[in-house]
Amino acid sequence: SAVVPFEDESYAWIAVARQPHPLAHARVLAPPHVNKVAVTLKLCSAAGLTQSIIASRSKPAYKRAKKLRWGDTFDG
Repeated sequence: SAVVPFEDESYAWIAVARQPHPLAHARVLAPPHVNKVAVTLKLCSAAGLTQSIIASRSKPAYKRAKKLRWGDTFDG
């Protein structure tokens, strides 16, 4: 039996369609990086792979972003 360092990692499902959904939001691709200054999100959106940084000075957005988890939708 081999020991693989990534065997217990989380995963997310993805839905694929030929036409983009008009109301589709970005999807969080990795656990968010949270610190006192900002939340950094790796996202998959209609524009492709992106990174979004939500500053702590944007109190309501920062509070919502801190609660996001891998696979959640993000509406910007």
